[in-house]
Amino acid sequence: NEAYATLSDQGKRDQFLKERKEGVHSVEDRAKALRIVEADMAFRRGEVYLKKNDLQNALRELAEATEKNPQDGEFLAYHTWTKVCLNQLKHADAKPLFMQALKLAPKCGRAHYYMGICYKEENDLDRALNSFQKAVQNDQRLIEAEREVRLINMRKQEKKPKGFFDKLRGR
Repeated sequence: NEAYATLSDQGKRDQFLKERKEGVHSVEDRAKALRIVEADMAFRRGEVYLKKNDLQNALRELAEATEKNPQDGEFLAYHTWTKVCLNQLKHADAKPLFMQALKLAPKCGRAHYYMGICYKEENDLDRALNSFQKAVQNDQRLIEAEREVRLINMRKQEKKPKGFFDKLRGR
């Protein structure tokens, strides 16, 4: 929004182009950019720790990432999931945080996957299935989400009522 407002207003656009040409950036802009880069680096470290199942270090790094860039939904989702894994948050308490993460990053496959786990924990299989499907749509590499989709669909097939002839045949 800020970029559009700057570029659509001729006066602001001229000022932006002048500053860009001269290389003038405010101290605040530099600090903000540095904070975002540091948050991303902390997130990457936290992601590695999470994959290694080093949850304490993952929590530390992901907390730093979320603190430095609270507007990144992916950071929030991973941070929340780490707290769930450490039993610092229950699935029900994590759901609002995952919803917030999805508002910030609606295409974050992991956030959809984590939300699906929360729904599955509550035995809300329809919502869980929907979340897992969205996770796969947004990130085809989420094999665990695909697995959950297949599992829920298999369970739904098992629960379908049998027909008259199936009952006679013992199926």
